[in-house]
Amino acid sequence: MDFISQGIDFFRQGGIVMYFLLAASIFVVFIGIERAFYFARMDAGRAFAHEFMLHIANARFKEAVALTEEKRGAIADILFSAISKNSKNSRKMSSYMEIQSGIALSKLRSRMYYLSVIVTMAPLLGLLGTISGMISTFSVFNIEAGEPSAITGGVGEALIATAMGLCVAIIALSVHAYFSQRIENIVTDMEMCFSASESNRVELARVLRPGGKMLVTVPFIWAEHELPYDFRRFSLIGIRKHITDQGLTILAEERSGHFAEVVLQLWMAYLRSLFYVKNKYVNLLMNAIFIAPVCILGGAIVWLLPRKPELYFNTIILAQKKI
Repeated sequence: MDFISQGIDFFRQGGIVMYFLLAASIFVVFIGIERAFYFARMDAGRAFAHEFMLHIANARFKEAVALTEEKRGAIADILFSAISKNSKNSRKMSSYMEIQSGIALSKLRSRMYYLSVIVTMAPLLGLLGTISGMISTFSVFNIEAGEPSAITGGVGEALIATAMGLCVAIIALSVHAYFSQRIENIVTDMEMCFSASESNRVELARVLRPGGKMLVTVPFIWAEHELPYDFRRFSLIGIRKHITDQGLTILAEERSGHFAEVVLQLWMAYLRSLFYVKNKYVNLLMNAIFIAPVCILGGAIVWLLPRKPELYFNTIILAQKKI
């Protein structure tokens, strides 16, 4: 009971600003509880996204549709409606998912703005309470001159409002960060599931004439390049599945490079990034000192070691559309 009474005394000493901070803290708790229940209903979960992607990757489309029907959540509902109503028209399906995902995300972000406002406003309210308390404290000079304890005690009381404001801001920031991260996870799951469900993979087969050939080269292990158009990496199995799903026949395929070459090339790229400068003469010197010995040693190692196809630079596939 002494703790409660002491807390009430501290609250009263903080001034009228404490009542506004108390209201803000209650509002933060209310938003946190309300958002927690809402996210529990609307978030299908990372496990659903992975299971759905697994069904699509293995061409188990009936299981994927059944999964969206039985699961609860925004992603599951959008996918089930899009597949069941617009599966024959890829453009309508894509537009439907885009519109519905925007609506779902706006509902998920609802009330998040209030939390960001409280994060900024609470310390300012605490500072306002402290300043008003300091004004009252320093008026002691006119009334109780020669009593330092009255001044220091008043300063301590005035800082209560600032401490309360910081506590409210920290709580609001924690709640905001938690739900913002959950929204980011939901957005990622949406992009994964929607990309897998859209039937746009026939585009490459459509533009090829019957008997036409297509040479596909995609990176596997390589640094980012040709930015901003470097979007993803495909394994040989993955790009092979994409091509065959479009009704194309694979004529030839190859993995460029092998394990030792990849390791060597990445190591040289790392060294080059460490020693690169704008002066070309300095770069020539650095290449001669650091890069050239690695190239010579690496060339010997690559020649001596057996080839291992598990790690490689690029996948090269020659495909043909059926006549």
